[in-house]
Amino acid sequence: MHPPATPAALLFAYAFLSNVALAVVPHEPAIIWYGPRLGVWTTTLVATAGTVLAAVVDHRVLAPLIGRMARRRSASSPLSTTWRGGQGVRTWPERLFSVAFLSGQSRCRV
Repeated sequence: MHPPATPAALLFAYAFLSNVALAVVPHEPAIIWYGPRLGVWTTTLVATAGTVLAAVVDHRVLAPLIGRMARRRSASSPLSTTWRGGQGVRTWPERLFSVAFLSGQSRCRV
């Protein structure tokens, strides 16, 4: 038989499942329920660790998948000429930040 799961492990798993990109369950009820049982700091740290792991999984697994799907869709679209990836066309925020921050010279002098 399996040993019973500790409350912290259950909270970690629930925090992960409720914060991953395709989550369908809210995380607030679990935080409120575990707060008085585990303590405020333990609940905070365990739930934050589950949330961080969910963010890493989203970034490492789902972001490349979504990007691949978007590239495939834009390549087959008749409007694919408007897609500017890799063509050297820069948007105004890119131009602004490359001039102000990447050149090493600040526009504002104090």
